[in-house]
Amino acid sequence: MRIGVDVGGTFTDGVAVDEGGRVVGHRKEPSTPPAIEEGALVVVAALAGGARPDLVVHGTTVATNALIERGYARVGLLTTEGFRDVLAIGSMQRPDLYDVWQTKPDPIVPRRLRFEVPERVAPDGGVLRPLDEVAVARAARRLGRERVEAVAVCFLFSYANPAHERRAGAILRQLLPGVEVALSSEVAPIMREFPRTSTTAVNAALRPVVARYLRGFGRRARASVLVMQSNGGVVPAREAARRAHELLVSGPAGGVVGATAFAAARGVRDLVTMDMGGTSFDTCLVLDGRPRVRGGSEVAGWPILAPAVDLVTVGAGGGSLARVDAGGALRVGPRSAGAIPGPACYGRGGTHPTVTDANLLIGRLDPERFLEGRLPLDLEAAARAVHDHVARPLGIPLEAAAHAVVEVASATMARALRVVTVGRGRDPADLPLVAFGGAGPLHAARLAEELGSPRVLVPPLPGFVSALGLLATELRTEAAETVLAAGRGAPGTASLERTAARLSRIARRRLGEDTAAVALAVDLRYEGQGYELTVPLEDTTPAAIARAERAFHALHDAVYGHAAPEEPVEVVALRATASAPGAGFVPRPIPERPAPAPTTVTKVWDGAAWVETPAFDRTDLPPGWETRGPVLVLEGECTTWVPAGWAVAVDPWGTLEVSRARR
Repeated sequence: MRIGVDVGGTFTDGVAVDEGGRVVGHRKEPSTPPAIEEGALVVVAALAGGARPDLVVHGTTVATNALIERGYARVGLLTTEGFRDVLAIGSMQRPDLYDVWQTKPDPIVPRRLRFEVPERVAPDGGVLRPLDEVAVARAARRLGRERVEAVAVCFLFSYANPAHERRAGAILRQLLPGVEVALSSEVAPIMREFPRTSTTAVNAALRPVVARYLRGFGRRARASVLVMQSNGGVVPAREAARRAHELLVSGPAGGVVGATAFAAARGVRDLVTMDMGGTSFDTCLVLDGRPRVRGGSEVAGWPILAPAVDLVTVGAGGGSLARVDAGGALRVGPRSAGAIPGPACYGRGGTHPTVTDANLLIGRLDPERFLEGRLPLDLEAAARAVHDHVARPLGIPLEAAAHAVVEVASATMARALRVVTVGRGRDPADLPLVAFGGAGPLHAARLAEELGSPRVLVPPLPGFVSALGLLATELRTEAAETVLAAGRGAPGTASLERTAARLSRIARRRLGEDTAAVALAVDLRYEGQGYELTVPLEDTTPAAIARAERAFHALHDAVYGHAAPEEPVEVVALRATASAPGAGFVPRPIPERPAPAPTTVTKVWDGAAWVETPAFDRTDLPPGWETRGPVLVLEGECTTWVPAGWAVAVDPWGTLEVSRARR
């Protein structure tokens, strides 16, 4: 048995598959902050049924929560003399160009724990000033007295010559046994001083937290553990702890992989994923069967130099709170009711209305079937919350208030979908939406209508797609290095070949798989540009570099709307990605069944009136079944809403296709 378990802000989801990759069980339980591992272990135990699973693949928010909530380790920093305040100064980039009141986050490492060391490496790797080892030892002793749990070392131009960092790391490990030491030349040997320092500091701060969590989780789960990374691949738990900064988009990345796998089963390779859970809404563009992956991201205001699935996230989940602001406008999110207390209808003490409460009040949720009947929903509590906080302040009827909450949340999600489609140069009319998460299929048709998307695909077990993605993905990790340096000129073929071989060895070693396949990629830019684009690289020959340059021109045109093929192109960084087979889940056809009758007929508010609506149990639907909306398709952890003017059909793999009804 292999189990995928994904921790979300409201629920923790788990799926078990056998050695053939067939689903043999699934379970959803409320998340358990702040001890998020408890909910995950409950799910693992319920699925294992007393047996010992062979493997647990985990999508976790432990690193993200620690960074956002500042619950990371006490960390110190050693840096080149004169660069003590890089973390505080940051960069000229501003999240909101016109907000004069915005403030930068407090540095991860306070100033008194940042120490300068006399040393200097030139941009070409030459040593301008030897490392002052006495200063390193003096800083180590002071950090020891401060009882730090980790130390980050980030010297200037160490990506060109890591010798000083390595020697400083050896001294620190000798004088501070048991303290984690993170070297920028190992964590992120990429140029740009602030992002590299930020990434190394975040890695050092998260390592002790993530290592403790994963050790305890693996011991109590009684299984080998793989962990989902931000790039959509999994790695062994020990490597995940060492590279903790690569876990910051762990859970949402699993959802993108799972949605892509179900779409690929029916031959769909270009799509947009939409994952609406309890806390947030995540969306990603997938082209040619691969999610877009960017070379870096930003979390809690800190740049992270690590590959990450190119997600856009907004605070619009089932638990997003609705309120009327001082100006009389209805707002939904970004604050969430979370797992505790959760929406008012959960009956756990919540008194403020959420999107889930609103969907319940307009008839889109069956209060008796939620979580397969394990969590009956309190209709009266939902009505009180929406009445007190939305309907009465706005002076409108209850059902109109609930419908307005749903519409405002949908507008927020539509904006995010436009960012990953129109904002990436893609017409949403050419792309199906793949909807999942506990709440995604409730809103998908409305969002498709808003964007002009032709259809919506709802995979089987939509509330568990992120957990299934953990079992569908491969082991994968990336090693990268800057190869452009002032004074060196363009890297030659022999130099690139040596670098590629070294990075390939590093990537394979991280997976513990000597036979892992390795794919190369290269960061390119026009000479003088301040940013790069990443394109695949077949090998390091001049002909392959020329093909990569042509691909760069095409990508630059697609992303920015223009290209300059006549301009010289610089090779900035080389990347090697190692991959090996993962847990092996693949979508399978569903069995033939007789066409079912509706399980019930209910009433749903469509914004103007209550409409009689048949409801079908999804587990009864055979391949080829179809009907027109309005209709509800019910399952234990999710409901799909098909409005009037739309139709729904079931494909051979059990995926629902919701599309505009033919006249």
